[in-house]
Amino acid sequence: MENISTVSGLEITAIVISVLAFVVSVIPVIILLRERAEKFDPQLVVSFEIIRSSLACVVLKNTGQVPLALSSLKFQEDWLNAVNSHGNLNELLTLKETCVVVHPEQQHVISFSANHFELPKDKSLLIEYKYHKLPKTNKTKIITDKIEFDPKQYDLFLLYKSDIDELNKMLKDKLSGIEKLLKISKRPEQ
Repeated sequence: MENISTVSGLEITAIVISVLAFVVSVIPVIILLRERAEKFDPQLVVSFEIIRSSLACVVLKNTGQVPLALSSLKFQEDWLNAVNSHGNLNELLTLKETCVVVHPEQQHVISFSANHFELPKDKSLLIEYKYHKLPKTNKTKIITDKIEFDPKQYDLFLLYKSDIDELNKMLKDKLSGIEKLLKISKRPEQ
């Protein structure tokens, strides 16, 4: 009769091989489950874009497979003050606390109401944002991120002359000429 306490080297090798085979077979299952869970995470891409050849905008795009809710979008206030010559500063500042739903493959475009050549070149724009998966539950994770854009870099890519830019320049030149004529015509005759 063989004693239980004596185990041959062959049996130990078989046990080790069985444990290793089990571990190797469980690892791919864990990886697949993790990838499947990540597949249903919201994914928001925030980008700075020039639309229609000159309009400076921030684009929010959901690249994930589930809808998401943007709960906060904070722009650097001193940068906005430098840009804001058209009066949408208050609207942009109200986005600090918001609830904007962005569905998969959908995008929202936020305009600064300024052309790219009107942007301050000496400052970068910092945007901080928060979003979460819909529907929101107690276990829903709020994702916080920030991104910085340097508008000066975009001038390097805008080497072509668009029709809109040319028209805008021509109108400014004509307007300054008209203003000079008005000043001359209002002078008292001597």
